[in-house]
Amino acid sequence: MEKELMITSVEVTDSSRACYPGPWSFGHLLEQVYGRAEARQVVAKWLEDWEMGRGGVRIVRPRRGVRQRLIEPWQRRDGHDVGAGEGWLPDLENAPFRLLAIVNRMDLAEPFNPPPRRNFGPWGGGNRDLNRRAGEGRLVFCAIDEGGEPLEPGLTVIFEYGLPARNEADRLDWALAWHELGGIGGFGAGYRDHLARVTRAFTDRPAESLDRRIEPDDRRSPMQRVAALHHHERTQLMRVRINDGACGPVREFREFHPEDEGLMPAELLGTPREAFFSKKFAGNRDLVRWLKAQKKDAMRQADPELRRTPEAFELPVSIRVDGKQEPVTAMVAPVEENDADFHWDGWGLSDYELRRNFSMQTCCGCHCGDTSTVFFHIEPRSEGEPAGLSRFLRTDGSRLRLKDPVNRDGFVSSEMEDRQELFEGFLKTRLNKRELKELLASRRMRVH
Repeated sequence: MEKELMITSVEVTDSSRACYPGPWSFGHLLEQVYGRAEARQVVAKWLEDWEMGRGGVRIVRPRRGVRQRLIEPWQRRDGHDVGAGEGWLPDLENAPFRLLAIVNRMDLAEPFNPPPRRNFGPWGGGNRDLNRRAGEGRLVFCAIDEGGEPLEPGLTVIFEYGLPARNEADRLDWALAWHELGGIGGFGAGYRDHLARVTRAFTDRPAESLDRRIEPDDRRSPMQRVAALHHHERTQLMRVRINDGACGPVREFREFHPEDEGLMPAELLGTPREAFFSKKFAGNRDLVRWLKAQKKDAMRQADPELRRTPEAFELPVSIRVDGKQEPVTAMVAPVEENDADFHWDGWGLSDYELRRNFSMQTCCGCHCGDTSTVFFHIEPRSEGEPAGLSRFLRTDGSRLRLKDPVNRDGFVSSEMEDRQELFEGFLKTRLNKRELKELLASRRMRVH
């Protein structure tokens, strides 16, 4: 797990490749999306829009602490004189973000030839999600202060990329490319060289990715075939996610999508608006009715194997509440009272499995009450120390017993074992088609 699925070794995260202009640095990733000349402007605009709450089709609340905690310290590192009245173009070498982990999320692979779906949902909508048939690759960062220590009480930034695949053979090549890492002893130069080839196949612009030699297909390695899939104009970056407890009194989650004009605020399509978390809001009851209808539809399936509580939900654009249409999806997901036990619950909802499945796909449920996590699955770290993992993502093989935050029923969590099982299924085709289809369906729209 620690070499192929959840890579947190300091030999990787503190290596020269994690420092600008290395391929695992914050600055390099943005330059690959927008080009070296434009990336600095994009970053400056992104931070200001985040601070002021600008952008997107819906109103986004300001986050005033972004200036004090991120912008002004970065300007001081750059030697920028705010009083001179000149615009600031951030020096990406001074970006206050430290690499925490490189993560293989092939468990989020999309099935090939999927049934038609509406053009929204946690993974639906827009061309950015059409090329993730082999799952995702992620690079996770934490924000640091001027002394190089993690900002308290923590802020992380996740770059999430699609792994393009045309068919099962391409998906197998991705799996083999990641799997080769496990056969390399230690985390030294040979391991880092191969890991860089894997990540650059989805983070870099095509002209700068590696192993694109023209050879007959049957003579190329899986790594060379994977790199050859990367033929798009830009990288496979789908979204940037923020888990921010440092820039305001209440922790919140946000998401940004790469657009031509920069990183733009986007809906958290697995999470309902803040009001829908309150049982006092009539919309909470309407959402419960909608969820029950989704389960009823599932129980009417002709295939008996599909007659079960849905594990993922595509939220409606709006729900009728007190005679008017209310938008459902959140642009910002705050953690009420910074409560690490925070989760979604529905008025009068006694179906605890339905409640849990829905709450688990929300930002707050996944990072708080439903996983017994204190906000971070991958924790901010100091230089020289590996990032800590939540108990939910433990990789030591131990069994974790969780308690449902509503009914207090206990159950055993096996998140990383589930990821490993699906990854092994891609590698060895050990799972039959039905088993593989069920695993894909159960994890297709998870957001953690």
